[in-house]
Order: sequence, then structure tokens, then C-alpha cells
Amino acid sequence: MRGAKVAVRVFSVLVSLVVAFVLFAGVYSLVTRESLILGLAGLPESDIQRLDMTNEERMKAAALTIGPFALDEDPRVGFRMKGRVTREFVGVPAATDEYGQRIRPGPKPEEGATRIVILGDSVAFGFGVRDRETMGHHLEELLAGTMAPDQRRPVVMTVACPGWNWWNQARYLKNHLARLDPDIVLHVPIDNDLDDSHTITESGHRNLEFDPRWGATRPRCSLETFLWFRQTFRAKLPVPLLLRIAANGRERAVPYVMYSDVSPTSQRRWDSAVAGMNALRTRLASRSCRFAVAFMYASDPQRVLEHRLHRACPDLDVLPVFGERDKIDFLGHDPHPNPRCTRAMAWRLAEHLIARDWVPGAGYRSLPAEDTGFSGRRMEVGNPQDLAVWHDQHTERWYRFIEPLVDLENGTGFHQIYGGLRVDGVLGRLALIAIRGGGTTLRVTITRPPSTSPLYPFSIETTINGIPMPSYPIPAPSGRGSEQLTLSIPVPAAVRSARVLDVMLGPTESRASLIEGMRRLQSVLLRRIVCE
Repeated sequence: MRGAKVAVRVFSVLVSLVVAFVLFAGVYSLVTRESLILGLAGLPESDIQRLDMTNEERMKAAALTIGPFALDEDPRVGFRMKGRVTREFVGVPAATDEYGQRIRPGPKPEEGATRIVILGDSVAFGFGVRDRETMGHHLEELLAGTMAPDQRRPVVMTVACPGWNWWNQARYLKNHLARLDPDIVLHVPIDNDLDDSHTITESGHRNLEFDPRWGATRPRCSLETFLWFRQTFRAKLPVPLLLRIAANGRERAVPYVMYSDVSPTSQRRWDSAVAGMNALRTRLASRSCRFAVAFMYASDPQRVLEHRLHRACPDLDVLPVFGERDKIDFLGHDPHPNPRCTRAMAWRLAEHLIARDWVPGAGYRSLPAEDTGFSGRRMEVGNPQDLAVWHDQHTERWYRFIEPLVDLENGTGFHQIYGGLRVDGVLGRLALIAIRGGGTTLRVTITRPPSTSPLYPFSIETTINGIPMPSYPIPAPSGRGSEQLTLSIPVPAAVRSARVLDVMLGPTESRASLIEGMRRLQSVLLRRIVCE
């Protein structure tokens, strides 16, 4: 009995000591901002500091570098504008909020106001126009001027970033949907929305080497690469090819295969974009939010998208704006809309929203008179049958335009290079090229590095329409003048009837080199690829 009482007293004393120690450790941590327990364990606070920065710390650090962009926390978004900074685009300042989006200059939103999101890339962002000259700000001001006296002013928020593609835009919106809580989302598609995304350098500038979503698994494909090739080879194109371009109605510019809707990669990206728009519409509808696609111009890629949307989701709301582009639309030599044009675009969007009665109270007063420079340029919603006929003609024209040869000596077929190559043929990581099908063998001619190169041994790996081919070991050249090598790669029987072949090829090894002052990967030079 006596032993039991002693044990109870000892236990009580131990509990009291533990409680006292915990209380003391808590007070010690509050006063010193260090953990007493970790210190006694030999693990001082400084040894286990967090490895990341808070959002506030990141914004302060990012403001110290000159570039306008920052990595987003979601690799499917990739990047966005830096938060709480002002940066210039073509000499015009643009300010962002803490989320890296264009600031909204309007008054503080009222509870219960209609919330509208303008979703897009540099056009929706307002590249080269001031904060009060963006499409979003103009739309809010125009709608506010038509509201009934007892209705709340609508709120228009811009969710956009220069360089975003469709997948970047949609992912960012979904990640921030609870915060934005929109009643209406207006997507503004642009021709290059099928391009790959960018990664960001230490200074906050975009880098064209790879898309962070895909990393090393595929080459980065974009309009920038195509324009680079076009500028290089335009003067070197063979006369027969120039005549062929003119005969197909494309004498002003050579088009980029990514937007064609005839090659496997192009078709997959159009499929993914259209399916993504339909899925976003469904998700927004579950939140009682309307979704519409606002076509700014009647370009070929936009007509392809309109045709595919009609086919996949015929009840989707389409808001057409202008027909053809005009010289009064642009920022001088830059193709982005100028302040006058962004207001004209917003005027048309306001007209559509009022006509559909999507903004309660809007239209009580009339919109101001439309700018006479734009009033005669109206694009109508395409008739599904007419769009289908146009699309058939478009794809047949493109099939005729795909060559069985890409030759980097004279530029033949350069418009069929999706990406991954430099204009001098340097292959670093991966390249993707479209070739007219119908043959049984691909012949790929390369220039190998000298036998002294540290690349050896290495191989070239290839896929044809997604089918992996055997790896081809590359022997070192036997001497000077023997660097050129032609690989013969059989076309898989399963895709020999395909009208277009997408060929992806890359080396198993590469080396980092300084090219025009920039660190780049390189291996072999691609000279030509032909399907025979």
C-alpha cells in the first residue's frame, strides 16, 4: 500500500516537471524565436531552415530582376507575370497585382456585382497598352455606363499573360476559380494558342528551350521557331516552291504546320484544345458561370477552331468581333492591338453581353457610339455547313503543301519543322518534323561531330507517328570529309498509308556549347530528311 502511494507521488512529480518544461519551452520560443527542444537535441533552428520562400519574399526578390515573368507553382501553368511589379512592353508600363495578373483600375467591387473574366494571352493582357487601355478595363467601363440606377457596377478581371497557350490559361483559371468566382468567362483565342509554353530564366525572361510541363520528353514547338526559319530561308526558297505557295493562295507568308489540322501533332493539339474548352465550360456551368469564346479575327487558325467547336459542342456561345485585320489595329510594327483597337474589341463584347442579357441591369442606357473606324468590320457566326466546306478545302490545300522532303540547305519544307532545330540544322535534344507520307523508308542525312568529340558513343533515337523505332548507333567519322552520314529508317507498316508522318528524332548524348552568346545543347547537324 505504501509502495503504491510512493509511485503515485513520483508519477505526479514527473507530470508536473513535464508540464513545467513544456511551458518554459513555449515561453523560451516566444522570446528567443528559437526552439529550446531542438537546441537541446543538437539540432539548432538554423540547420533545418525551410528551403522555399514565402510569396511575399518571392515577390520582393523578383522585383529586383528586370524580367517581367515568374515561374508559377503549377508546371501546367508554367509561368505568369511577376506579382506587384510594373514592367514595360514596347515602352508602355503594365502593372500587376499580387497574383501576377493585370491590375484592375476600377473601384472596389460591390457585393453581388456580376464578375467577368477575360481569359487569354498577350491580347487579353493588353500587351503594349496602359492599365486603363486594356480590353478588360474598357469592357467594365462600357458596361458600367449602361447600367440601371439600382444595379451594381460589373467587375471585369483579366486572367492573361503574354506567351500563354490555351492549356496555361485554362489551368491558371481553374487553380484560382474559388478566388475569382466568375459569373462569365470570355475566352479570347489567338492563332498561336497551340504553341508550347516557356520556361523562365533567372532574370525573369522567357526561354525557348523547353516547356516545363513536358521537360525532356518532347521538343518545344512554337511560332517563334517557324518565324525564325521563315526569316532565314525566305530569300533562298526554290522557284518551284514559291510558285506552289502562290498557287495555294499563300503568297504573303508560308504557314506553320502546327496550325494546319492535317498532321498528327496538329490534330492532337486541336482535339485537346477543343476538349479542354468543352470541359472548362462544363466545370464553369456547375458553378452557374457562363462561358463563351470571343473570336477577334477570321484567320485560318481561328476558323479551324470555330469549325471544330461547332462540330464538338454546337451549343457553345461564340462571340465574333472583327473580320480581317486592318493596319489601324496595331501598335505600329508590332501586331498587338493598340488602345483604339482594344476599346473597339471591348465595345463589341459589351454589345454581345447586353444582347444576351448576361449582365443584369446592363443595357438600361445605350452604349456610346461605336468607333467609325471599326463599325463596318463585323464578323458573323459561321454557318456549320459553310465552315465544314471551308475546312475540307483548307485541309486539302495543306495536304498538297506538305513536302516529302525537308532540306536545310535550301529551305525546302522549313514550314514543316515544328521545333527543336536551329536554322543551321543544329540538333540539341529533340526535333519534330512533318513529312508527306506514302513511302516505305525515311532517309535522314546528318553531319557528325569529329571523331575526337566526347559525344561518342551515342545513338539517334526516332519515333514515327508515335511508334518508337530501333536506336541507330552513330559511328565516328573515319577522317576529314567523311562526317556526313545517311540513316535509312523503315516506315512502320502500320503508318505507311498515313498522308503525313510526324518524325521525332534526337541524340542519346549532347554537349553544352556557347552559341551566339547563349548556352545551348548540340549534337549533330540535320541536313535533310526525305520519305521515299
